[in-house]
Amino acid sequence: MLPCVLIVSVMSMVVPPSLAGGFLELAKVTTEELEASLLSELAEAVSSNTTRSERVAGLQALLEPMYAAVPHEADGTLNHAVVRYVLHRFFAKHRSWFVRGLEPHGDTQNQREGLQEVQEWVPDYLQDFLEKMVGKKGCSLRELAIFAATLEDFVHKEEHQWLKQVYSMLWYPLTKPLTKSQVKELLETYLMLYNLEGNISTPTPTRVRQMLGVFVTKVKGWDDTVSWFTKLQDSMWGEDADRTIDFDEVSRIVRAVDEQYGQFNDGECLKMKNELLNMESRKPGRVRLTDFYKKSLSGAWEFNEKIEYLRSLGTLDESDPTTPLVIVPNYVASRPQCLTASNYYSVCCRDECEDLLGSLERTIKAPQAAPAQILELVKSLPSSTVVAPRSVSESLLARLNDVAALNGGSVPLHGRLFAQWMHHAFPRECPFPHVGGTTQPQTADEWMKEMGQQGAKATEEEMQAQVSKDTGKFKPKGVQGDRPKTEVSETENEHEEEDADLPWSQVEELLVVRPTMVPANSSSKFYTRDLVVYIMLSVAASIFFWVSREILASWFKLPMGKKSERLRF
Repeated sequence: MLPCVLIVSVMSMVVPPSLAGGFLELAKVTTEELEASLLSELAEAVSSNTTRSERVAGLQALLEPMYAAVPHEADGTLNHAVVRYVLHRFFAKHRSWFVRGLEPHGDTQNQREGLQEVQEWVPDYLQDFLEKMVGKKGCSLRELAIFAATLEDFVHKEEHQWLKQVYSMLWYPLTKPLTKSQVKELLETYLMLYNLEGNISTPTPTRVRQMLGVFVTKVKGWDDTVSWFTKLQDSMWGEDADRTIDFDEVSRIVRAVDEQYGQFNDGECLKMKNELLNMESRKPGRVRLTDFYKKSLSGAWEFNEKIEYLRSLGTLDESDPTTPLVIVPNYVASRPQCLTASNYYSVCCRDECEDLLGSLERTIKAPQAAPAQILELVKSLPSSTVVAPRSVSESLLARLNDVAALNGGSVPLHGRLFAQWMHHAFPRECPFPHVGGTTQPQTADEWMKEMGQQGAKATEEEMQAQVSKDTGKFKPKGVQGDRPKTEVSETENEHEEEDADLPWSQVEELLVVRPTMVPANSSSKFYTRDLVVYIMLSVAASIFFWVSREILASWFKLPMGKKSERLRF
C-alpha cells in the first residue's frame, strides 16, 4: 500500500469529481448467500480429497497456536467474544486485513448511520448462524477455520467482481486470453483503483489509461509497487513468456496480489516508523507533537492530523499536558494509515507486537503464565529495535509481579495490563492499550461526521501555534539524521530504565473473566496461614463474647435466657 497521505493528495488530480464513487458500488451480499456459503464450507470440510477441505486444514494449522493459547470454555471450545478476537488477530497477522465488524473496541451497531453500504454485519451474522448450526455457543478449531474460510470466500467473491469491472473498463473480453503485457496493464490499473479506494465509475479505456499515466507520475513509490507485483506475476506465469492466460488464471494472480499486498505494505509502514523514530523524544517510542508538526511543515511528510483527532485515535500521550507526545506504534497502526480497499476489510500497517505475543503463545500454550516464565522468554525475545538477549529493568519486573498479584498469581496473556506491560517492554513495537471506551478507532470521514468538523487535518496556522508552545521537555538528545532506527543494542538503548516514566494505569480488562483461583504454587502457604489465623481469631472472639456475657450476667444478677429483661443502670 502506498502511504495514505500520498494517495489522498493525488486523488483530486487523477479522479475527476464526476467519476468518483462508482468502483466499490458492487452488489450487496444477502443472508441467503451467507448461509449457503457457510453450509458449503461445512460440507466440504468433512469431505476428502477436495481443494476446500485442504484449505480449511491449512487455516486450522495457522490458527492452532493462537487457538491453544486463548481462554477456553469447559467443553474445550471458544466463546463468542474469543472467536472474534482470534479471527481479528488472524486476518491482521496473515493478510493485513482488518475485517470490518471484528475490530477490537469497534462500533458493531449494524445500523449505524452512513454505514449501511458496508458489510460490517457479515461476521456477526455468520457467527450467529454457525453457532445455531453446530448447536452450541462455542467454536472448535475446525469450526473456527470454517468461519475464516467463509469470510475469505466473500472477500474473493468481491475481488472477482472488481476484476470483471477492470476488464470492462479496458474493454478486454472476459472470454479472450490475455498476453503478459496486457495482464501487467490490467494489474497496474487494478492496483491504481485499489489504492484510490475504488473512486471511479465507468470511464472509457482511453480515460483510464490517461488517469494511470497521471497516477504513476504523481504518486511517490509507484515504481516499487509495479516492481513488486511484476515479480509476483512472473513467479506465477511460468517459463513461457509468450503464452496467454484466461480469466481464471488472471483471477488466481489477483487473489495472490490481494493476499500478499500486506507484506509489500509492511515496507512502506516501516519507512514511516523509522521517520518517526528519527525524531524520538527522551521517552521511548514517542515523538513530541511539536517535532511531529515540524516535520509536516517542512514538507517531508504529512504528519498533520488535528490534535483532537490524534487524541480520539489514542495516539497521544498527554501524561504531561504541557508536552503532548505522539505514541509511535499507536500512530503507525491507526486508521488514517489504513487503505479501505474493500467492503469487508481495510489494509493497515502490521502490528509488530503481534509477532512478539505470538511467540509467547507458541511457547506457553496457555492463556496465562507465571511471571518468571514470561521474564525468561522476553529476555530472549528480539524485535526490530531490541536485540536479544536483553536485561529487564527493576520497574518492569515489579509491574509484572503486580499484574500477577492482581490476577491470582499468574499473568493473563490477553488482558489489558499485560498488553500495557508489553508496551513498556517494547515501546516502539507494542501499542499502548487505552482503557476500553476512551478512544475511537475512526477514519477521518467518520470522525469529522461525528464531531461536526470540516477536516481532520490541522492547518498550517494550527501546527505553527502548537510548535510555538514548545517547552523543550523530552527533547531528543541528538539529531538522528537519516539513519533508520531499526535496531537498538543494549549499549545503545538509552531508554532501558525509562519505562518507569511511561504512563501506567492499574485497570485490568480481561478477554474472559474467570473466578480468581488460589494458585497452587508457593503462595498457597500464605493462603493456608491466613485461613488458620482467621479461624483462631474467630474462636477467640467467640470465647471473649461468652466470658463477657457471663461476667455481666453475674454482676447484675440477671437470669440468662430471659429475652424480655433488660439491663438497668
